[in-house]
Amino acid sequence: MRMPEERQKIVGKLIKVHRKEKLRITNSAKWTQRGFSKDVCSPTSLIKLEKGMLPRFYDVFEKIAKKFEWGVAYDPFVERKIERYIVQVRGACELGDVEMIQQALNICFAALKPVKDCIWYNDWYTMLKLVENYYIKEIFVEMEHRDYYHEMMELHGGIWEELMKNVLFNSAFMDVQSSDYRDLYRYYGFDQMKDTCYNYINGMLFSLSRNNSEMFKKLFKAAERRFLKKKNFIRLMDVYNLALIFAGFFDKNDIDDLVGKLVKLASMKSLPKTKVADLYFILGTIYYDLKEYEKALKILEGCYEYDVNRSHCPYLLVGNINHLREKEANIPFYNEEELKKTTVDNQRIYRYYAMDKGDFTCYEKQEYLMNEILPTIGPEDDLTLDVLASELDMLVVKTKKIEDVAVFNEVRNSLLYGIVYQTPHEKTEDL
Repeated sequence: MRMPEERQKIVGKLIKVHRKEKLRITNSAKWTQRGFSKDVCSPTSLIKLEKGMLPRFYDVFEKIAKKFEWGVAYDPFVERKIERYIVQVRGACELGDVEMIQQALNICFAALKPVKDCIWYNDWYTMLKLVENYYIKEIFVEMEHRDYYHEMMELHGGIWEELMKNVLFNSAFMDVQSSDYRDLYRYYGFDQMKDTCYNYINGMLFSLSRNNSEMFKKLFKAAERRFLKKKNFIRLMDVYNLALIFAGFFDKNDIDDLVGKLVKLASMKSLPKTKVADLYFILGTIYYDLKEYEKALKILEGCYEYDVNRSHCPYLLVGNINHLREKEANIPFYNEEELKKTTVDNQRIYRYYAMDKGDFTCYEKQEYLMNEILPTIGPEDDLTLDVLASELDMLVVKTKKIEDVAVFNEVRNSLLYGIVYQTPHEKTEDL
């Protein structure tokens, strides 16, 4: 079945978007207008098509699709099904319910399967994958690809544009100092504060990036009132979590009040376990920083209990707290399968604490920390570096190998500038 004429006009514009992206990635002449039009149509006809004009012959779409290794299709049944379920995806994203989001996405993926490699529908499939990456897998769109997806979503419009705005904007939050992020906040209309859940969240994030505590507190109160009224406890937890992460905007009484509210929310069985695990880890970190170690240990037990995906490392703090109290690490038990779900640095940190149960000397532990754990730490791991510094200080008291402290501090400072640290062993191999 042929695409409707209005669809054909938009597809023509989308062809330009896809062609330009191929040209950007490959820098190959075959993706220029002249090179691309070869064996398809005249360069003039391609220019008109990419401006949204109807082609003289419909088969030009088939020739173009072949260049991308796509097909051409128009399936009203798929259209109706996606139109129905994309509304559910948006509703689940509003609630912030990852299980509902995944369920709605799976239905959409299944409906698109027969046509996902066809022009137009592959855009839908791609955008749904980006939504899945952002909400489910916490994978953000890299800066170099954002313009491409931005142009794509604008041409599809409607719910697609609404969903993708949120994904692209929050991906830009990863480089908060860029003009890209500041411009998108206003360009996407988040400064208008339309009554959607993620607009409140985005507004709070933006105020944090600008260090605007007054704006943050105003949005915090507005979001809290709205989510309580709507009984949207998942988003309410997001709001409280943001407040705790950036606790410097509040005084101690406000923080104690927030902690009480969060603990009460965490007891609700309807909340996703992943959200509760996030909450407990943040709370545990706060109490750790405040040196209220008993509270931290109790909270971190909750993180371990609810973290079914093993995405957090409560043992990082539990082991250190117990060492500071001159006890064994006494970390929660993770089997090998559970450890494989975590990052390499977290796996090694776990094994470092587990050395308390074995016949290892302080010298061996210090060597393991310096040569096996430290090289795996990234510049964003401030908390981990703080804990490792604390562990090293305690080990040095016993080993007297104080030179490692200087090396550790050198590595820590170098991470701020993105310099890759090499162990002495690796340096020798390079020579």
